[in-house]
Amino acid sequence: MFDATAAFSKQFVPHEDGYLFYAGRTAGGKFVSEPEYQELVAQWQSVAGRKGTWKTVAAVFLIIALGMIAKDLFDVGEWTEDVSIWGAVALVVARIMWASFAPRRLVKGRPDVVPPRPLAESKKLARSMLPWRMIISVFIVSTGIFVACLSEMPQTFVNWLWLVGSGAMSAAYGWIAIQKFRDRDQN
Repeated sequence: MFDATAAFSKQFVPHEDGYLFYAGRTAGGKFVSEPEYQELVAQWQSVAGRKGTWKTVAAVFLIIALGMIAKDLFDVGEWTEDVSIWGAVALVVARIMWASFAPRRLVKGRPDVVPPRPLAESKKLARSMLPWRMIISVFIVSTGIFVACLSEMPQTFVNWLWLVGSGAMSAAYGWIAIQKFRDRDQN
């Protein structure tokens, strides 16, 4: 559904004998050599590629299983399951964030080679990283939840949160779809 390696690679723009990486919306492009680029992609694949994903899944299952075993064997209480689940979530987030910010760490302190990209171009690049299947799926699910919440007329705070959240998500992904469709016509 989502090719994480392709999305990661789109952050780099070919330039002379290497690539440009824009560390932020207002930052200029910083030069990344071909070997550095290949190393960054390899690191990303080790986390978000097929093998990296399976390693993460295995680690999550192991952490949660150890928490459940510890709770049952040592009778330490329900909190061990909660701690193991939160530990597994922290592991996944930490692995992805570390790999995601590797390019920023690499170019930190390097001079800008080119000026910052225009905001419209940055937004277009961000939209290009989202595949149509993901946009359509999220739009359909969030719209379905919104309609279901509307049909019951929310009475609790949590129900209102679901209504507002799903409506906002539906509207946001609808707008992204419209903009992405316009981007296709401009090419």
